[in-house]
Amino acid sequence: MGNLRFIHAITLGSLVAFSCCKKDTKVPDTETPAASYTIPTTYNFSNISGTVTSTQRIAMLGELTGYIRSTHTTSSATQPTLSAQKLKDMYVNASSQFTNAALSSSGVQLKDKTGTAFSFASNLETSFVDAEMASISSAVNPTLSTASNGVKGKLVSSARAILVDANGFEYKEFAEKINSLVKWLYYLLISY
Repeated sequence: MGNLRFIHAITLGSLVAFSCCKKDTKVPDTETPAASYTIPTTYNFSNISGTVTSTQRIAMLGELTGYIRSTHTTSSATQPTLSAQKLKDMYVNASSQFTNAALSSSGVQLKDKTGTAFSFASNLETSFVDAEMASISSAVNPTLSTASNGVKGKLVSSARAILVDANGFEYKEFAEKINSLVKWLYYLLISY
C-alpha cells in the first residue's frame, strides 16, 4: 500500500511540475533572403538534336540484341548463327548492317558512347567472336545444351534457350549493358 502511495505521489508531482511550464510562443524575427539569381522567362534547348541521336542509338542496340536473340531458339529447322563481323559492324555502324536504313546512314554509333573503363569496348568485341563460335557449335544440335561449366555454348531448358560464355554470362547481356549506359546518357541529356 505504501508503494502505491509513493507511485501516485511521484506521478502527481511530475504532472504538476511539467504542466506548469510556460511555452515561449515568440516567433523570432527573420527576413526572407532576396533571390540571388534571375529566373528566365523563356528557355532555349539548343542541344535538342542530342535526343535524336540517343533515340537512334537505343534503336541500334535493339537491333543488335535482337540479332543475338535470334539464336535463342530450339524450334527452327535451320538454326541461325551469329556473325562476329556483323555484330562488330553494328557496334560501330559500318557496312549497313541494320534493317532500318535510317540507322545505317545516321552516322551515329554505339562504340563512341561506350565507356573506356575496364576495357569494356574491347571485351564486348571479343565477346562477339565468342558468341559466333558458340552459335555455330550449338546449331548442330539445337535441342541439346552445349554449354557447361567453363564451356561456352547454348543452355537449353524447357522455358528457353540462351547463348552463354564459359562463365555462364549471356552474350546478349554484354550488349544490353550498353543499352543501360545509352539510356542513362539519354536521361541525363533530357534532364539538364
